[in-house]
Amino acid sequence: METTLLDYSLSGCQAELRRPLKPGQILRLYTNRNSFRESDVRIQRVQAAI
Repeated sequence: METTLLDYSLSGCQAELRRPLKPGQILRLYTNRNSFRESDVRIQRVQAAI
């Protein structure tokens, strides 16, 4: 699924997704940009769109 990364750093990231996720789920993030490596991340918090 395609998503938009709003913010990322060594301590975490914020992404905008089009389907619901639950805390504890694992998500694999990757991009074609050289500044970001493929990473598996664990969902820590979910915020509903306003």
